[in-house]
Amino acid sequence: RELEARIQVVLARMPSLDYASEPVIEIDNNLNIDFAHNRITLGGKAMGLTPTESILLHVLLRNAGRVVENRMLIARVWPNEDVYEDTLRVHMHRLRRKLEADSHHPHYIRTERGIGYMFTVRPPESANIAMENEDEGSND
Repeated sequence: RELEARIQVVLARMPSLDYASEPVIEIDNNLNIDFAHNRITLGGKAMGLTPTESILLHVLLRNAGRVVENRMLIARVWPNEDVYEDTLRVHMHRLRRKLEADSHHPHYIRTERGIGYMFTVRPPESANIAMENEDEGSND
């Protein structure tokens, strides 16, 4: 019984992996995202993503064109943990290093200082990714 309880506690800490069932998503001619294999292809070069980077990217992509607040990103990526914005910033920096050719002039992920992050390029309509509700992640 104790082992079962411990397993349940560990499982409760794990975020949902539903995003991993998405097919490869072609964002534009330069970027493809393969959530099932935690991989992106940028300019023909394949790079691996950590599970945390994949979840962050998935949340941003589902909200493409809208700012996702820091607290929402933290709640989605680390649902049962106490995580500070510094941790989020470190992971976003690492994700950006993989996604952006020039981090000083980002093309895909824009920072709204003190608020959150936005994936600026909307996936094509043919991409089979469920967009989140308009009112989620936004205080407009």
